[in-house]
Amino acid sequence: MGKRWTFLFLPLAAGLSGMAAAETCRSVSAAWQVGETAYTTRIWTTGDHGCKRIEHTITTPEGVETVTGLDCNCDLVADGQEARIEGSPHPHTRPKLEAVCRGPMAEPHAPR
Repeated sequence: MGKRWTFLFLPLAAGLSGMAAAETCRSVSAAWQVGETAYTTRIWTTGDHGCKRIEHTITTPEGVETVTGLDCNCDLVADGQEARIEGSPHPHTRPKLEAVCRGPMAEPHAPR
């Protein structure tokens, strides 16, 4: 019975080691508030043409709005939305968001 488990374990281990070599999709988020407006920003390691995917949730007394886009210059704001986002993440959280933005792009699927 021990040999059977060895044969099952080896292909599984080989598959997992191949997946570990590829960058997996991950995200980091941060929240802050300016006056009565709360902001949450999430940035992913996936994107398009070297620009990372980013999403902002803007909560005001009037309601909640979600803005999605790409961040090509790593200013942590969706390109073209700079006038809508006030303030910035806490200085402790900002480097984590920037690291994802400047880091490698995730592969959509692990190579086989």
